[in-house]
Formats: sequence, structure tokens, C-alpha cells
Amino acid sequence: MGADEGRLHQNGWLSLLLEITPEEAFPRYRAWYDRAIGVLADRPLDSRFDHHFGGTTWSLIFYPVDAPASRPFHQQPMVYDLSFSNFLFRNRVQDENDIMFSLWGDGFTARNSWDLAECTAISLIAFNTRFFGGPSKTNEPENFSTLLVDGNPSANKKATGDYFDFWHTTRGGYAVVLGGQKYHSLGCNKVLRHAVVEYPPNENTALIFVVDRIYPTSTSHVYTWQLNIGDSEDNDSVLVTTGMESQRPSFILEGRNDGFVKGWVLHPADAKFPEAMTESIDPLQITTEGTFADFVVALYVGQGEFPRASIDGEGLTSRITVAGHSAGLNEYPGVIEGLSPRGSASQTHVAAYSTRTNYGIRYHSGQKALIVSVPSNPGITTMRIVNSAGQTVLLESLSPRSHPRAIPLRAASGVYFAKFCRGSTKQTRLFHVP
Repeated sequence: MGADEGRLHQNGWLSLLLEITPEEAFPRYRAWYDRAIGVLADRPLDSRFDHHFGGTTWSLIFYPVDAPASRPFHQQPMVYDLSFSNFLFRNRVQDENDIMFSLWGDGFTARNSWDLAECTAISLIAFNTRFFGGPSKTNEPENFSTLLVDGNPSANKKATGDYFDFWHTTRGGYAVVLGGQKYHSLGCNKVLRHAVVEYPPNENTALIFVVDRIYPTSTSHVYTWQLNIGDSEDNDSVLVTTGMESQRPSFILEGRNDGFVKGWVLHPADAKFPEAMTESIDPLQITTEGTFADFVVALYVGQGEFPRASIDGEGLTSRITVAGHSAGLNEYPGVIEGLSPRGSASQTHVAAYSTRTNYGIRYHSGQKALIVSVPSNPGITTMRIVNSAGQTVLLESLSPRSHPRAIPLRAASGVYFAKFCRGSTKQTRLFHVP
């Protein structure tokens, strides 16, 4: 079919996928197809059923006309593709007012294709509005919703990142991506972006934390926390205003259907909006400068009247209360471990063991052993323990078990990395030996 087109329903292959989608995934795909371009789509009949590039022919051949119309279902608010290190959060499957947020780890690069370095990119679609996203097929810095270094999104458009950690909750989830090659090419030693998403029950709202940790380098850089308003084409009619609230820089993005995103910069204290910022600003930028930096930005997504927030505490221990909801980063141990005050390894507390993660690990001082949990999926997992110098101190093969097991480990105090590998599944966890 040659080069594709940016909009899904104009390539001709969506109906072809009706035949080749795996059986276990077909109900989900059918539910999406029916509402996007099929029998339940809110569009004229002559623009349904993949009408470009001969797609209608595939729909006539493969569409299951003898089956009843499918119903949408929503199993969990966070899904992911670890082969690409990408995470998507969605509060429900109902209508154009659903709230969808994504975090990109961009762990794969495709050769001979339109492919950009999009690690740490974020996107938000809600209330029939693309509030921020990008960059599509463009490479202009202003079209990225990501962390810029000295004004640049990357120095190599094929550079990749990776996922670092994640877990599910019944009301959202938590994911961390590692800047990897992309930020090494920009002169950074290490960059982590955390995203915490909470969907309050019985509401169509969201509270989101986006947290960046830029580890120290020998050279000072200008770091820019950036949102590309709308997409690479335009700002999708989103109105942007900025100001101060609770002595913190704040901003409001106004969209359709009375929908909005309100944000507060909880850290750093010296973060500032460019002086030239106006109501039509695009992109939205928050800047700071130094040999290292942390950003903590809270976002509230809702409809109607803009709520005011009260913020207690300072820096990374800030706590925000907005629209009757209160949250702080101390509720998410994985975030705090990556944002502890700079210091020696012995000062860094790491609570890496959690039953909510696929793999869990912690060090038991009394037993002088690792307490390790492994998913029940079939297959042998290889666990490699590496110290901060990159040296392997332990290598173990682990079979699936329904409960944690203890593995003796005598090691010097410090921070260690546990690298788990089972087939194409790879995950890294941190733990601390006191």
C-alpha cells in the first residue's frame, strides 16, 4: 500500500486487520472498529468501513456480519506495550469525554521509516480536545510534549529510551521511563520521567503527576518542561493562560465541552514561564537551569468551573488538595526513591518490592537475603544483580512461584540493580543494602 497517512481510518488496512488480529484480542479490536469506522460510528455511511485505499473491500470480505454488535469493555485503566516501552491510561470507554493520557518510553526504533526520538513524550486527549501531544512526523522542537535540554528534544532522531518500572492500581497506575540514548545524546548522564495517574471513582476527572529527575552532569544545561498545545498541525483551539496560585506557577488549558486541564509547578521553586507568554502561547514551557534538576508538575483534568488548589509543604514533599482530592508523592514509593535528596547511596531509601509490579525485590537485613517475587507466567527468569559500578555480583535462574522466595546475598552497603529477563520481557528494579 506504500506510505501510510497519519489518520488511522485513511490507510485501508483497518478492515484487513479484522482477519489477522489474534483471536484473544479480536473482541477488543471489534469493539473499537465498530465505534470508530463500523456499524456504530458517528459518521456518514459513505465514510464508514475504511473507505480509503480499497479498505471497504476488506470490510466486505472480513467483517463478521453474522455476529451481534460488540460492546465496549474496560478491564483496567492502564495498558502498555513493553516492546515499545509505552504506557496508556484511560478512565473509561464511553464517549468523547473519556480522559486518555500517555507516556512514551520509545524503546524501539524502526529503520527506513518516519521515526523520532520520543522518549518522555506525553499526550492528553479528553472532552473531545487534544490538549497536548505531538510531534507526529515533524522534528521541530516546539512540536514535542517532552523534556528539552538546551532547547532540543534530541540530538539523534533514532535514539531510544526504555521503561524502568510500573504498576497498576484500580484507579489508575504509575509508570517510569528511562531517557536512555536520547538524553545521553543531549549531554545528560541519566533522566527518569515518572507519571502517576489517579482517576477518582464515580467522577470523570483525573489527577496526574509528571515528575522528571535529571541526574547531575559536569556541565550546566537549560532544562525545559514543554507541552505542545494541540498537535503538530495547530493548537486544537485550546486557550492557554498562566499565572500564580498558592505561590506556585500555574496554568490553565481550556478545551471543548467545558473541559480543561489545570496545572501547578510544585518543583523547582525557581521554575518560571518565559516572560513573552501570552494567552495564545504554544508551546507551553517551564524552564530551569543547572547541572541537575527535578520537575514536579501536578495536572487536574475536569469540566466546568476551574478549581483552586491548596499546596502544603515544599519541593518534592509538596502535597496538593484540589476539588476535594488530596495527594502527594509520598504515597508513591517509586517516585520518592527516584527523587530523594542528592547524597550518598546509603542515604537513598529504595522501596522496590511491591506486589503490584511484575517483579519485586527488597533486601532483608536480618536474613541477609533478597526477597524476590516472580510472576506466575511460564518460563525461566534470569536475574542479574549489578552494583553501582556495573559489576555483576549475583546471577540466578528463577522459576515461576506464587509466593516470594529468599535468596542469600552478602554484599557491601549501597544501591544495586536487579535486572530480570524472561524471553523478550526485561525489567529493572533497584534495592538498597544498608
